[in-house]
Amino acid sequence: MNRQVPILLSSPGFVLLFFCIISLTGLAQKETSNWFFDPSQGLSFNTGTPMQITGIPVNNSGIASGTSMSDANGNLLFIYTGAFSSPVLDKNYQPMPGPTPIFNGGDNNVLAAKYPGSSSKFLLFYPRQTSSEIYSLYYATIDMSLNGGLGQVIDADNIIDLSISHGYTIINKKGTDDIWIVTNKYRTDLFTASLFDASGLSAAKQISKAGLNSASNEYNLTTLKASPDGNMFVGSTSTYYPANFSYYANFFEVFNFDSQTGSVSTKIKSRHNVTGAVSFFEFSPDNKLLYVVGTTIVTGLQPCGFASSAIFQYDLCYTDSVSLQRYAVVLGNILTFCYFNYWGNIQVAPDKKIYFRQAGDFLLSIDFPNRRGTSAKFNSNSITTESGSGVSLPSFYQHDMEKPIKNNIVYSGGCHPDPLNFSITNDTIINKPKHCPFTKCQPCIFCARFLSGNCFLKQFGQCIYRND
Repeated sequence: MNRQVPILLSSPGFVLLFFCIISLTGLAQKETSNWFFDPSQGLSFNTGTPMQITGIPVNNSGIASGTSMSDANGNLLFIYTGAFSSPVLDKNYQPMPGPTPIFNGGDNNVLAAKYPGSSSKFLLFYPRQTSSEIYSLYYATIDMSLNGGLGQVIDADNIIDLSISHGYTIINKKGTDDIWIVTNKYRTDLFTASLFDASGLSAAKQISKAGLNSASNEYNLTTLKASPDGNMFVGSTSTYYPANFSYYANFFEVFNFDSQTGSVSTKIKSRHNVTGAVSFFEFSPDNKLLYVVGTTIVTGLQPCGFASSAIFQYDLCYTDSVSLQRYAVVLGNILTFCYFNYWGNIQVAPDKKIYFRQAGDFLLSIDFPNRRGTSAKFNSNSITTESGSGVSLPSFYQHDMEKPIKNNIVYSGGCHPDPLNFSITNDTIINKPKHCPFTKCQPCIFCARFLSGNCFLKQFGQCIYRND
């Protein structure tokens, strides 16, 4: 059942017309609901509120972060921890029979997805380091119809791409269940998109040349992260220049992605040295904002070294590096001396919050990641967990995570004063939304929401209430 409330709000310089919609429709879309991270900890988002997963066995290596796969109802299918040469674990935390993927590509660089055209098979993607900075990418196949329904690895170490940077991502080809696998050729501005469909990995590859950086040899993309809608991905790079005054050239860049053709094109790049040498990324659920965790670790100082981390919010409606940087917002930061208590990778969750870890016994979060500025609410003690030293969280396939977080209100448009257009879809409505967050770029901020029967517009800090 849908109730549409038309609101017409007028103020000098613009007219905004949109609909706030209420729905009680429920859909099962819980493939990313079970999270596992070291040391043998887990969270379930099956009820909407994150709950501790109990009964996880503690062993020498623990159940570390990596990735996991659940069915549409949130029932755990398997876990892959991302530890060196670790087996795939079934829902009972037992090793699956079959070959073990040979992985040595760092934490959180594994992803899982459903095999196109199959109701029982899944794909597991993982890199392998071949030299100090060069990697290869592989996949394994899991069949959940085998081993009494607990699953079995039927093949592993199938080559996807060679001589690539550490970062890669997978993106859904819209309108299908096919998967694009996107890699960056090491120290070049060349990107390869390989299509995996029901017949397997296609031999044909889409090669794109993209990037705004003048020195193409600085493209050693250590991280690639796709936006929820699959229209973009972001990557970070760090290049060391030894000299009398040695330095690192660090930057991140956002690229456009065409999910029909697999082509990559330039979007926007940060300025050099915008964050620390280690960067982690996540897009807002509405694909309008980019969150970046930058971390710097300095050792060898007297009497000791230090570590610092900060989380930045960037507005992707800007099209130039100067504005992107000028209107970036620092939402939180930490500085520690003599011990390295820094922040790790960030991941949007089915509850539409963005979580990240600090070594210790809690998770941090951005509670309202679609909102611009400090109203996004940085929460420095969001979820209490068991004590641990790790800073990693699991990673998930963009298409699976988009299902629970996608907004049924779709809007498009550029920065003020360009018009903002709205449309309504009913494909992924889960429950009654508490608000409709329509915002524009800084410094011109617009926020409209539906609350207790009142729709209002906030413009330049002023609210106009309507009871239509």
